[in-house]
Amino acid sequence: MEQIRPVPHGFESLRPTGHPAADVRDSLRAAGRLDTLRHVSRVAGAGRRLARRFGVSLVASDLACTAHDLAGVIPLREILRAAEALGAPLTEADQAIPQVAHGPVAAAVLRARLGIDDEDVLNAVRYHTTLRAGASPLEMLTFIADKIAYDPTTRDVSYHSALIIARDAASLPALCFIYLDWAVREGPRLGWRLHPHLLAAHAELRTR
Repeated sequence: MEQIRPVPHGFESLRPTGHPAADVRDSLRAAGRLDTLRHVSRVAGAGRRLARRFGVSLVASDLACTAHDLAGVIPLREILRAAEALGAPLTEADQAIPQVAHGPVAAAVLRARLGIDDEDVLNAVRYHTTLRAGASPLEMLTFIADKIAYDPTTRDVSYHSALIIARDAASLPALCFIYLDWAVREGPRLGWRLHPHLLAAHAELRTR
């Protein structure tokens, strides 16, 4: 396991006990981020339901879904600085759309503080906002579980009813496409800048 390295303020309570998903929950609780804790707990529950359907590791699903918003303790105005401090690689698009940078930051914190080196888990956390072309089942599961268990402060969730209807019958790629197709259609109306990873995932899944 990697030696614990200094990380940006907000992650001091995140320490490894051998149970990383519980460590993340305890850290969010200690940071007073109970709203984030409730959200990631809902996402983990949605993830377990999907993991059982699709034969994805429950342990990996629980960790990725619980940790995906770990960087929520960092204000958005500071997220790019935190990524630089952690050495989290960001693309030009990530820097231009800082709302997506909390995924790479959370993945970097998991590696630095908990010694997580499972690249599938780290990628599921890293790309949970946008997905990407060539995504693994765990990446797709984490991405769509986050959309099924949406944050109630989200401005528009008109995609949600279609996801719930399809949840127990559609494939993982099909579930992801429901959200991605909605985002490509409706994102510009909502003032979103669509990330290249999201557009690439949409283009790939459209052909399936």
